[in-house]
Amino acid sequence: ETEYAPYEIIVRNGIRFALLNYTYGTNGAMLPRENPHMVHLLGDEEQVRDDIAEARGEADFILLFVHWGTEGAEEPDEFQREWARIFLESKVDVVVGTNPHALQPWEILTDGQGHEMLIYYSIGNFISAQSERTCVKGGMAIFTVSLTSQGYRATEYDLQPLTITWQEDGKYSVDL
Repeated sequence: ETEYAPYEIIVRNGIRFALLNYTYGTNGAMLPRENPHMVHLLGDEEQVRDDIAEARGEADFILLFVHWGTEGAEEPDEFQREWARIFLESKVDVVVGTNPHALQPWEILTDGQGHEMLIYYSIGNFISAQSERTCVKGGMAIFTVSLTSQGYRATEYDLQPLTITWQEDGKYSVDL
């Protein structure tokens, strides 16, 4: 059985990044008994908060990837907004969301105590075989991490829009 390891630490340019990844569910797939920690679920709020706090103790910057939201929705749902609040309270620095297969807004949230969190609710699809109109748009989250007087922060940020173009031969390409 594998150990519970909710994050990975990577070091780039002397900055320690904690990478965490959570999902709302597994679309009905059962986790293997020999690897119950293969996927980290958004279920136990206290556990998620503890994971982030532990990662914060080892890292300069917290980057959290999350699989959430209503498929096809171009606006975040209440589940996303509630977890965004929890991530903000837990001092996550950047959240990159996926699952809706549609591009959703991104913004900076602040906790009133000086902490800012850059959140991309859904970056849509990079490439997909889905023909729905909302599914042919996506984006690349772009941000720079800089040392500021408040510690490491996302200082320059944007979203590079992408469009998936279907080819006549059944293949597709991504246009910037």
